Amino acid sequence: MALLAVVIHDSWIALNPVRVILAIFKVFGYYVIACIILVLVIGSFYYLTKVNLQVPFLNAVLSIYLLMVAMRIIGIIYHKKEQQIGWF
Repeated sequence: MALLAVVIHDSWIALNPVRVILAIFKVFGYYVIACIILVLVIGSFYYLTKVNLQVPFLNAVLSIYLLMVAMRIIGIIYHKKEQQIGWF
């Protein structure tokens, strides 16, 4: 949520912990669901890296994919609850 605040406001000033924590509590249910999904994605990433598949650059590709999934989930939350968060 802090990264989203910086991107939306285009300033490091948006990293104000009070603003970020209030935004999390305003959409707490959605945020908890997003955290559960991300834990599942990270867990599967961890499992796949421990399997030791003989595919070059697999860790790099999976890491980039994990970041894209995380940003997509947070973006969907912001898109659905933009008025409730109230940043703009």
